[in-house]
Amino acid sequence: MVIAARSAADLLHEARSRERAACIPEAIRCYEASISAAERNGEKAILAEALRRLAVVLHHRNESARARELCKRSYKIAGDLNNDILAAEALNTMGGLAVRAGDIEDARTNFRQALERGGHSRELKARVELNLGVLSNIRQWRLSAT
Repeated sequence: MVIAARSAADLLHEARSRERAACIPEAIRCYEASISAAERNGEKAILAEALRRLAVVLHHRNESARARELCKRSYKIAGDLNNDILAAEALNTMGGLAVRAGDIEDARTNFRQALERGGHSRELKARVELNLGVLSNIRQWRLSAT
């Protein structure tokens, strides 16, 4: 796989393709290359997206601490850009990371903030509301288990 001299957007697209094909090491390399290219070229929106997507992949590889840091960085960049959709995507991802860590209240806070920031996107709103529904089910299960 040739990475040199490719645009950040092309590398991000390649990383997503590799991730969908379950070629995770290659996806990680492409996400990292996309991040480097976006940083070099000042492509902040691509940087925010690549950071968030790399965070998800790393989280699935049990690198949750690094994943959280990348996701927080993605959120900050999106906020600096005033890009509500990218910020909400990062918040939704941080909520998912919190669920997996067992921090249901932090997850709920992140999901609600994601709705506030990006609720005007129907697709994002649907995913966040689904995540809030999962939290409700977890809460109900915990209450019935006691």
